[in-house]
Amino acid sequence: MDGALIIPRTAIGEVTIAILQFNSWARIQERENLIIAGRYTPDEIVEEGD
Repeated sequence: MDGALIIPRTAIGEVTIAILQFNSWARIQERENLIIAGRYTPDEIVEEGD
C-alpha cells in the first residue's frame, strides 16, 4: 500500500484490484478519511509472506 492507494504485487493482484475497483476514487477517499480519523493504519498491516 502507498497511503490510501493499494499497489498490486503481482499480475493477479493487478487484475483483482481492477475488477473489484479497490482504487476507485470513492474507495481511495474512504481510506484517506479513515486514515485521518485514525481508524485505518496501513503501516501496521502485516502482509502475508513478509
